[in-house]
Amino acid sequence: MTRERRLEEMRREFVANVSHELRTPLTYLQGYAEAILDGLATSPEEEEKYIRIILDETLRLRRLVNDLLDLARIEAGQLMLEKETVKMPLLIQEVRQNYYRWRQKKRYSWLYPVKKTCHRYGGAIRIDCSKS
Repeated sequence: MTRERRLEEMRREFVANVSHELRTPLTYLQGYAEAILDGLATSPEEEEKYIRIILDETLRLRRLVNDLLDLARIEAGQLMLEKETVKMPLLIQEVRQNYYRWRQKKRYSWLYPVKKTCHRYGGAIRIDCSKS
């Protein structure tokens, strides 16, 4: 397979994945908004739950769009991601603290990779433990 064909195939796969990732939260937004408008929430608490889901999915969409914009900026040479090595125990502690309330509510425990270090690109958002 030529390089051009591989790149075109990767581009098509990327577009399909992005489309799916955008469609999912949009489906949630539409469904819960329609449920509220149709009066399907049986209590103020249930309506608040629907509104919180709508807010969460809106924030998810915003993150996805921001990631796409970052990719465009990287391709245009306008954004450079600096690579740094981070110690996993410290990173895990940071994540545990950031998601403490969520973990309490969902009653989740945490399992994490055995690797002692990972590489972080462009700050705390992008982490790659596959090449450590």
